[in-house]
Amino acid sequence: MLFPKLLEPFLVLFGYLHFKLKSSRYCYKDKQAVDHDKFKSLKKLLCESYDNIPFYNEKYSAAGFDPHKDFNCLSDFNKVPILSKREARENQDKLINHAKSQFCLEFKTSGSTGNPFRALISPRHWIIEQSCIWRHWSWAGYKFRDKMAIVRSHVPKNDNDLIRIDKLRNFHYFSPFHLSDKHIEFYLEKMNEFGITFLRGYPSSILAIANYAQKHPNVKLPKFKGILTASERLAENDKRKMEKYLNAPVFNHYGLAEQIVMFGGCEEGTHLHNYEEYGHLELLDIEGSSFKKIIGTNLNNYAMPLIRYDTGDLAEVVEEKCSCSRVSPSIKNVIGREDATITLADGSKIPVTNFYTMFEYYDNELSSWQLVQEGVDNLKVILDIKEGIDVPGLLERLDKDINDRLFNKLNLTFDVSGSFVYVGEGKKNPFIKSIC
Repeated sequence: MLFPKLLEPFLVLFGYLHFKLKSSRYCYKDKQAVDHDKFKSLKKLLCESYDNIPFYNEKYSAAGFDPHKDFNCLSDFNKVPILSKREARENQDKLINHAKSQFCLEFKTSGSTGNPFRALISPRHWIIEQSCIWRHWSWAGYKFRDKMAIVRSHVPKNDNDLIRIDKLRNFHYFSPFHLSDKHIEFYLEKMNEFGITFLRGYPSSILAIANYAQKHPNVKLPKFKGILTASERLAENDKRKMEKYLNAPVFNHYGLAEQIVMFGGCEEGTHLHNYEEYGHLELLDIEGSSFKKIIGTNLNNYAMPLIRYDTGDLAEVVEEKCSCSRVSPSIKNVIGREDATITLADGSKIPVTNFYTMFEYYDNELSSWQLVQEGVDNLKVILDIKEGIDVPGLLERLDKDINDRLFNKLNLTFDVSGSFVYVGEGKKNPFIKSIC
């Protein structure tokens, strides 16, 4: 039985109370005390899953691991077998703890990779989720019922339905599917009229507004106190552009539909902090790469626990610690998916992460870009080119740079219309693959 939608606001309320009473201070808690809390949570989760979910019992028994006897300190967690994304998708129903899933929430991934996933979430976890979100927003200075414009999570029925208002929370939703200059001009007029003080959305959506502000320096902008981004990779140069042209600091956020781990940027704006009471984070080395695998375990979801789950995402890690006084582990940024690869005709694969840095060199000429592999032999590059740019010259340089990385093994085409492919509720992934 799923948790009734009508009761979800009560979980949000409990989340706010949890934030005020505990979560707001937890990020300053002594590391030894946090590790003790995590050990207890992991011990309970492992034993519960081992005893009540045959999938985990079989998986751990095959590895010679019994959490009742073999998990005695936090470092013993390395003995637990990693759960791959593919393995989780192939065994979705087998991961459910039927003794704990009688009253839960359901979330689904967008399935943009062709492998949608259904996750069942315990109400207790959703309370912690809301608590951590409140804490992240509080770092930006947000207070309950501050007027927020949200350029995501709204799929309009028609052109007369571009804005939806949640009066209880003072949320003003704007369609992320309509971001032409004409629409952005209209959105900014409405934001000024509503007295918006916070802006939230996908990085690609916020970047479109920042690009508009750059092109129209005399436009009247709302007096934003903070900008909240999430659900897409946020490049550092895009973050700087948003802050410069929208006159407000950006607070980035990372989470997953599977509800595994959650990161958030603090007031310093240099790192993303793991929320320790939410999920246990592991950053594993990748041979031949400076990036790290993000492996996570949700500490509070007993309905469908995903333990040592390989998120498929990669983290950029730097030695310098955040200058804030929070003790939680931090990373520089989430840079993309490990399995986001362009497939060549000979079966070899090229990581899309190879192109992120390349496109940053074109920041003065491109507003945005997207790669779409439409078949075994074809790669389309969709571009939104800034005004006054020598388009033929730009395409000639891009053709060479991209083909150098693809070894001239794909047919390359360019679409300069800026008509990007969107998934879910208006999310623009940097790479879309329509072949297996």
